[in-house]
Amino acid sequence: MTEKLANPLYTRASELSQLPHKFQLTHVVTSEMLFEMYGAPSVTYGVDSLFAFSRQKRPDGLAISMGNNATTVIPIVGGRGILSRSKR
Repeated sequence: MTEKLANPLYTRASELSQLPHKFQLTHVVTSEMLFEMYGAPSVTYGVDSLFAFSRQKRPDGLAISMGNNATTVIPIVGGRGILSRSKR
């Protein structure tokens, strides 16, 4: 599953007033549903442009994601995304 880079914590929570913890993430709820209801063996969460870049088998470059609301640029050095230098 993918999500936007630099997505604020409060935008990922659903129905904050009804959750036991104010900032319980939808990842927790989604993972629970996938494991318990559908029997999924594993789940991976990450940034879609990094997943796509990793399939290119190149150690260095730019992972660019152009979406409807935002564009993100993540530099890749030595096969690792430098998130501290990314821009949204």
